[in-house]
Amino acid sequence: MSTIHFPIALLGLALMTSAQAQDPATLTVPNAVRAAFSQRYARATDPSWEKEKDGTWSVEFTDAAAGALEAVYATDGQWLHTAYGITRDELPASVNAELQGRFTKYVLHDAERLEMPDGTMRYAVELEDPDHELLKLTFDASGAVKERTYQSADTDNGDR
Repeated sequence: MSTIHFPIALLGLALMTSAQAQDPATLTVPNAVRAAFSQRYARATDPSWEKEKDGTWSVEFTDAAAGALEAVYATDGQWLHTAYGITRDELPASVNAELQGRFTKYVLHDAERLEMPDGTMRYAVELEDPDHELLKLTFDASGAVKERTYQSADTDNGDR
């Protein structure tokens, strides 16, 4: 009897996994999004598209001048931002001061400079606390926190 349950459990696991994974070959990126991307980044190479949980579209690609980038678009093709990977040393002093003052128990995992449509820059960081909980923060250039998202260590999407 257990030999029947095991294959069924494996099939269920495979179906759940395939429902969560996105096969880039089968994604249908809206024409407006593709057109906006092509117009903004005409020399982009190796684009890799993903539909985000919030309905936006992100595309990772390479730009000859800037390197590896990620751009995010609304479904109607509106460009929302472009992310450039940076080091902690490349964060503005105001953001580093906030991190050193209010987030001393956290370890920095990732930092990005976000180019926004209004011409301003924002800075996104991913931090991990001693309990392995992730905290994602977005700062403006003055060091003010604009967005805060928590992700539990035991879930993929523990926003609270």
